[in-house]
Amino acid sequence: MEYYENLAEMYVGNDVSPDFYAWVFPKCDHVAVGTGTVCSKQNIKLYQQGIRKRVLPKIAGGKVIEVEAHPIPEHPRPVRVRGRVALVGDAAGYVTKCSGEGIYFAAKSGRMCGEAIVKASEGGQRMIGERIRTVAGSV
Repeated sequence: MEYYENLAEMYVGNDVSPDFYAWVFPKCDHVAVGTGTVCSKQNIKLYQQGIRKRVLPKIAGGKVIEVEAHPIPEHPRPVRVRGRVALVGDAAGYVTKCSGEGIYFAAKSGRMCGEAIVKASEGGQRMIGERIRTVAGSV
């Protein structure tokens, strides 16, 4: 985790994904090591092994906590804010359909959401709710 504390990496190549890419991202106290592909589940295991092998020197001594796979949401969700919950990135469906690309949109929408919350809450001085809406970046 120490190596990836402030770093995310993306990898390309047939050993990690024949049609998209693989990644290592920091998440709280661990890293997410994954691959994106439209191949069958059986083949995904091979690509997961490929990315783990590529980054082994950087994650040596680590252990697999959980193995999971999810389809990439390709359609924006009709409701992205409900109460005090906001969806951003893949959860909001901000993914390019033709490539599965979502990293830029995840980072950008997360940052925009955070900035809007800071602004609407006056720097954390007041509670905000679902009624507050932003228009072109203003509250």
